[in-house]
Amino acid sequence: MNISRLCYIMVTHPFLSKIFQVVTFHFQVIQNWVLKKNNNKDSGGLIQE
Repeated sequence: MNISRLCYIMVTHPFLSKIFQVVTFHFQVIQNWVLKKNNNKDSGGLIQE
C-alpha cells in the first residue's frame, strides 16, 4: 500500500483520523517537552560551570 492511499484512508475514515489527530498532538507535546527539558539541562549546565 502506498503512502498517499494510506493518508487518504486516515483522513476519510473517522475513527482512524481521530487516532491520527491524537497521535500527532501527543507527538508535538512530547517533542516540546523534550526540547524544554534539553534546554533546561543545557542552561543548568552553563550556570553550574
